[in-house]
Amino acid sequence: APFVRVDNLTQKEVKQCIQSFVYGVNTPSRWGTQAPFSKEYPCQNAAIGAVDLTGEPEPFAYYVATLWGAYDKPYLAVRPLDHAGEEYTLGKWRATDAVHSWSWPGQEGKTTDVEVYTKAQEVELICNGISLGRKATENCKAVFQAVYTPGKLEAVAYDASGSEQGRGALITAQAETKLTICAEETKIRANGEDLAYVSVEITDNAGIRKMLSDRKITVSVSGAGRLAAVGSAACRTEESYLGDSFTTYNGRMIAIVRSTGLQGTITVTAAAEGLTPVSIALEAR
Repeated sequence: APFVRVDNLTQKEVKQCIQSFVYGVNTPSRWGTQAPFSKEYPCQNAAIGAVDLTGEPEPFAYYVATLWGAYDKPYLAVRPLDHAGEEYTLGKWRATDAVHSWSWPGQEGKTTDVEVYTKAQEVELICNGISLGRKATENCKAVFQAVYTPGKLEAVAYDASGSEQGRGALITAQAETKLTICAEETKIRANGEDLAYVSVEITDNAGIRKMLSDRKITVSVSGAGRLAAVGSAACRTEESYLGDSFTTYNGRMIAIVRSTGLQGTITVTAAAEGLTPVSIALEAR
């Protein structure tokens, strides 16, 4: 597609330009049997990669890692329970829309698919100590149906002789809600160009993420750094990546901080309505 100058375009014209590209080719369609090749605005990316826009590996990345022997524990991925029972279609570039979570308040009693990735011959799914059965794996995957009951969802992998090979589990987040902040790196170069990637998540006190507790996070930066961008993994959004706030997606967003060229401490603070602000200190040197 040709390059288009957008500085003089109206909002309507900008939307039309975006719609001319292939956006949303890989986002799930939950409104019919056909997944259109390109979704309408405000779908802003193709959602094809195994890593989302915040740099977090998606379940499909773990499936590929399992296939190649780079991940050796059973990995659980759950189809979103807030969409349980809805008709949906996935594009040909996406194997699943399942997520790594067993925290779905208000969805108790609903049935969903649970995918387990493992190179083992057989896998057992256990919910709160009750076995949901064993299945042989096919192409390093087994799919179970499970009724959502808060607690612990566990997968146990077995070899051909029936010996246990490993376990993986998901735990339901507890009632308390807080902000959790973490930096990919806490030290960056004070050259005015180096970047720090800071994630902010909605979690319980144990750090278990709350997928359905999204809210707008406001980020401020002081000291030897400045806020360069904010964002989430949401494919559909009209929020600006160049502002100081963004709504979490599946309980997560990131802030990108740039050094100013000066050495010293950079303090990054995240705040959301109804929650205690949290901060993290970075060092520019």
